[in-house]
Amino acid sequence: MDQAERLRRISTSLARLANEELPDFLEDIDDGPLGDIERNLNHAIGSLSTRLEERLLFSIGPVVVFRWRATEGWPVEYVSPNVAVRVTVLDLTGLEDVDAATLEHLMRMVRAATMLGSHCLVSGISPRVASIIVSLGIDVANLSTFATLSAALGHAFGQAGRRRPSRLNA
Repeated sequence: MDQAERLRRISTSLARLANEELPDFLEDIDDGPLGDIERNLNHAIGSLSTRLEERLLFSIGPVVVFRWRATEGWPVEYVSPNVAVRVTVLDLTGLEDVDAATLEHLMRMVRAATMLGSHCLVSGISPRVASIIVSLGIDVANLSTFATLSAALGHAFGQAGRRRPSRLNA
C-alpha cells in the first residue's frame, strides 16, 4: 500500500474516531513515521472500543450512576437512564467507616432510585456502619437490607421472577 492510500486510511479512521464511531483496526502496518501513527491510531481505536462498552454498561446494563453537584444540599444533577429497572442494589461491602454526610448521600441515592420507581436493596452493611446509622437516627424503616451482595441479588432475581445465575449460588 502506498503512502497516499495509508494517509487516506488514517484520515478516514481519524474522522470516524472524531464522530465516536468505531473504525476497524488498521492492518498491514509498516515501520516508519506512518507506522507509528497507525499503531497510535490502533491504540485509540481500542480505547474508544473500551469506552463505548463501558458507556453501554452504564446506559443499559445493571450499573446505576448518580452524580451530585458539589453545592449546598448536594442536589442530584444526573441519574443514568437505566434506573427504570425494578430493583436497584446498593452494595456497601468494604465500607468500614462513614460520616453523617456520606450516609446522607447514600440515603439520597436510595430515595432517588425509589422516586424513579425502583425498589432499592442495600447490601454489605458492616457492623460499624450499622451502629453509626442507628446512632445518627437515620430512618431505615423502608430500607431493605441484606448481609451480602449475593443475598441481595438473589432477592432481586426472585422479585423479577428470574432464576439466579449459577455463579451467584455459591
